[in-house]
Amino acid sequence: MLDALLAAEELPEEYRDRHQDILCNDCDRKGTSRFHWLYHKCGSCGSYNTRLIKRETHSSNS
Repeated sequence: MLDALLAAEELPEEYRDRHQDILCNDCDRKGTSRFHWLYHKCGSCGSYNTRLIKRETHSSNS
């Protein structure tokens, strides 16, 4: 359900290339997630039970 919501949502251009460092509360792995105000998906296990550990990082493509 959250995957579909995030796929349909269009962020303002200034936020599209931003990423945030997260820690997953389910698998205890660190990773990065695309910027969002509320939801951050773990790239390892797919859980949204995550917390931010670094607010904003810019994509290396910018």
